[in-house]
Amino acid sequence: IVTVPQLAEAGLPLLKELGMTANEAERMRRSAQATLSGKAIVLAKPKLPTAAVEIYMDFESTSEPLEADLEKIDYLIGLVICHDGKQEYRPFVAHTLDEEEKMFRDFLGFIESQKDIILFHWHTYEKTRMRHLFEKYGVKASLQKRVLDRMVDLHKIATTCAVFPTPGNGLKEIAKWLGFSWRHGEVNAQESIAMYLRYAENNKKYADDLRLILDYNEDDCNATLKVKEYLEGLR
Repeated sequence: IVTVPQLAEAGLPLLKELGMTANEAERMRRSAQATLSGKAIVLAKPKLPTAAVEIYMDFESTSEPLEADLEKIDYLIGLVICHDGKQEYRPFVAHTLDEEEKMFRDFLGFIESQKDIILFHWHTYEKTRMRHLFEKYGVKASLQKRVLDRMVDLHKIATTCAVFPTPGNGLKEIAKWLGFSWRHGEVNAQESIAMYLRYAENNKKYADDLRLILDYNEDDCNATLKVKEYLEGLR
């Protein structure tokens, strides 16, 4: 099996003979079939929670410890807030390297002010970073539970309900297939870190870098919303 068409037509017994489990074989064959057709294969109707306020969340963090004595930090939590037919982007930013706690507590204050919310995010990264910040800053258990209980991983729902005609199941791959585009093609996760570190050293000189970072973050939030709207259509 050396081509996508051959994989799409391969029988499950043959794929299992090659060392795949039944689930792996079925997933790969369906992925090949979706790629050939250019259409998603719907497996199930999604179960999507609802709330008065839907929030689409994306974290931006430095990828590695900045120095031997300075750990990785989360410098931006961006939210696209949908309520009563209106949409608003709201970023929480650490404007310097020592403002992470202020940024996070401002975010928590906003969450506490909301009554009926859902926090949609893509994959496990946001929940992992959220737990890290809870522990780092000693957030009370009741607030931790309130936030975590309202976090919904759209990646898990999407990949359970559909096989996409994309090389992988990343947000950018699926959202682009759905027609979404990012405003600044030159900005990516690694580039945004470099721009943030410049900005953190000199807010005034590199204010334009922050604007690009915020645009990139807002686009990630809106891409998550785009996938959720697609799943809503399946339901």
